[in-house]
Amino acid sequence: DFVEEARDEGADVFQTECPAGCFYPPTLITGVNTASRVVMEEIFGPVLVALPFRTAKEAIAIANNTLYGLGASVHSEQLPLALETAKHIQAGAVWINCHNMFDAAAGFGGYKQSGFGRDGGKEGLFEYVKPSWQQKVRISKLNFDMAKFGASYSADCPAINGNGSEAISVDRTYKLYYGGAQKRPDAGYSRVIRTVEGKVLAQ
Repeated sequence: DFVEEARDEGADVFQTECPAGCFYPPTLITGVNTASRVVMEEIFGPVLVALPFRTAKEAIAIANNTLYGLGASVHSEQLPLALETAKHIQAGAVWINCHNMFDAAAGFGGYKQSGFGRDGGKEGLFEYVKPSWQQKVRISKLNFDMAKFGASYSADCPAINGNGSEAISVDRTYKLYYGGAQKRPDAGYSRVIRTVEGKVLAQ
């Protein structure tokens, strides 16, 4: 669909015969504008879209003109320029003068809508461990009637301490929205919420 849509837009599409065992032939697309779907979206396949640029600043702007950012590569004879350019590209992994070269010691993951998790390296390991000094969160048992829970709403404004009573009628736990997305409380991206008395209320 992507390639045919680019061809309908007037792009130049170059394809070779599909090698044995492959599902799609290697494809090169040129002559497209920066707002084309083949430029803006991820294509998981042997498809390369080539765009011309004059300066490194323009190349960075073109590279970052997308909602995705799984991986990128910078090719240049000038290593200092390549390093400086790679630093400004919004992608989970940026290679220089190569592509798809993985190291088990380096974390790999996406950027923007390509994801926020990491696999491999110490970053990937941090998803499964916690420091030995960090205490386990123990939330005290709440004493309230489940039959009447949520039957009435009397909150005037958000308050961590609720209405001051131990019996909670409405769950006022803050939702974990930050960075433009909702975070799971059990994914290592949350923190403990305590009352002014220091009692654990939520996380």
